[in-house]
Amino acid sequence: MAEDNLTSKEKATLTSLLTAINEMKSEEREQVLNYIAKKGITERREHPRYKCEISVSLDPEREEEGEDSIKNYSAGGLLINTNKKFSVGDEINMSFILPSEDNPLISKGTIARVEDDYIGVKFDISDFETGLISSLVVLHAE
Repeated sequence: MAEDNLTSKEKATLTSLLTAINEMKSEEREQVLNYIAKKGITERREHPRYKCEISVSLDPEREEEGEDSIKNYSAGGLLINTNKKFSVGDEINMSFILPSEDNPLISKGTIARVEDDYIGVKFDISDFETGLISSLVVLHAE
């Protein structure tokens, strides 16, 4: 938000916050700034996420056994519970059926995050396809 676009109330609030942060001990200031940085990371999502429990097939040519399931989804990607081993940057193929749909959604993605039994996958699709998925997500959101 550019300073020129701020209302007088927003400018006063910003000034008060900066003054308060400036008057803090360095340890307190670091804690506040770390909190703000972490808060920003969790709220930087481009697309809203929706919780779900949907079976997904990941790279059928992979020889690893196990069932995989989508835990949340958005027009930008998926959080998938899996015991298969992936690395950040791996490209994968996925196939899943959204509730109330008959045909599987087949897509490619790139692993953006790996944690214990979960992977975060970012769709590798065009803006048009993102729009289509966004429409499906809205239709099937809980």
